[in-house]
Amino acid sequence: LDPDYRAFVASTHHDYSTDLDAVAASFRGKERFLVLRGRFNWSALIGYVNRQGGSCGKSFCQLDGSQPARSISFFPLRRDLMALAVSPDPLAAHQIRKGVLEKEAAFPKDPSWLMIPAAALQSSSLVPDRARPFVSTLRGARQILFTVDAAGKNLKLSAYVRCDDSSAASELGMGLVSAQASLRDLLQRQHVQPGRADVAGILLAGTIRQEENRVIGQWPVPQEFLTAVVSGNPQ
Repeated sequence: LDPDYRAFVASTHHDYSTDLDAVAASFRGKERFLVLRGRFNWSALIGYVNRQGGSCGKSFCQLDGSQPARSISFFPLRRDLMALAVSPDPLAAHQIRKGVLEKEAAFPKDPSWLMIPAAALQSSSLVPDRARPFVSTLRGARQILFTVDAAGKNLKLSAYVRCDDSSAASELGMGLVSAQASLRDLLQRQHVQPGRADVAGILLAGTIRQEENRVIGQWPVPQEFLTAVVSGNPQ
């Protein structure tokens, strides 16, 4: 933990590892918007903001972050629910309000999930080389929902890709299957047998299917791969 956060815990007695139950986050450029559910000592939080040179008024708090143009603002949506924003705008948390979801949007029951627009995949600098053909194919989607759930001793990664219509979904699904076949052929030509800790092994073990205007992909994630990620050594 960085020194700023250690000081925050010491001053407010709020520790995310024990006091937070759930987090919903949205990212827009350099801005971060979060809704946090858990146990909050609001008086201690207000006292911390005031001691750090920030201000609180009508339950809305704002203080400068540790970096220039990084302002933190938050307020209670209810006693166990905090709206929080990190943004150059010192009042950014005000943007967190009840909105209208698309009719097709549905929140999964999986413990961990991420919903992103396809445009977010335009930058692939962090994508492993062997996964780039799969990511490139997903750019034709309208919306992508990734979920992670337990599957015995391992994890299961699922992708629910929504397209404009069934024809677009069919084309995208065939693109993913083609990328999978191309990867298999490449490894065979190179006489490479991917291990359980390899990205390639996970991609080849996945299944792809189409349901109307959606494409659903599922990939088993072995413990060996998770261990490699934690150690900073994924293949």
